[in-house]
Amino acid sequence: MIAQKPGAQLWGENCIRCHNLPSPTDFNDVQWATIGLHMEDRASLTETEAEKIIDFMKSAN
Repeated sequence: MIAQKPGAQLWGENCIRCHNLPSPTDFNDVQWATIGLHMEDRASLTETEAEKIIDFMKSAN
């Protein structure tokens, strides 16, 4: 079930569909939040999925 998947898993499953996986250190927290909002629409992510991915990227940078 998607709602139970952690952000790291969602990141790995969704982001690689269209491009190489970015390193969490490539962007700062503000940039990840902006990217996440953009990718929520572009990648057809739910708000929850996008939030989990953004939180993961912020925690790892």
